[in-house]
Amino acid sequence: MWLVDDAWVPATSLVGREVALVDSYVNAEHISCCSFQVGFFIDVDGVPWSDGGTVDEPWMTMSWFYALLTLLGGDDHAGPTTGPWEESRLTWALTGDRLAMEDVHHSGRVSMRRVEVSFVDLARRICEGGRLLADITRAVRRELLSRRPRSDDGETQRRLDAIDVNLPQEGDDGLGMVDRAIDLLEARAV
Repeated sequence: MWLVDDAWVPATSLVGREVALVDSYVNAEHISCCSFQVGFFIDVDGVPWSDGGTVDEPWMTMSWFYALLTLLGGDDHAGPTTGPWEESRLTWALTGDRLAMEDVHHSGRVSMRRVEVSFVDLARRICEGGRLLADITRAVRRELLSRRPRSDDGETQRRLDAIDVNLPQEGDDGLGMVDRAIDLLEARAV
């Protein structure tokens, strides 16, 4: 899900709409890091497990892929040092194909209750969402680049820079993790 003009919209609805997405940020009354909210809204057994309160800037979504790569690489635990939102302490514990996840805020409040899911099923869902996130991010970045030479307005330039800095970057610790997780998941299925 992606927060656009104060409403959560499915990422699928943003494919090919990078111009409108950039316009929504450039034209917003106020812009801050909290203007950029993206994440996976995960249901477990038909009940929401994560939501708008457990996601954060788009670049933080890469923590899901750090955890997936850790688990796909053979470790049986990931977290709590990385999480999908600023104060997350999300932990992953893998036993066979069963993945237990829980996010307990440092204050002791449970942010995302303990759940157990099929690791492979969740990994597929996260990778599908990651592929969309990567496609949208790359399209938005191309749109940002196309606007930079045309923007003489300092405020518009500041907003374009704010959009860019809140997106996941390319490379091994950014969008490259999405590609690696997809490759490892596909190799696991063989």
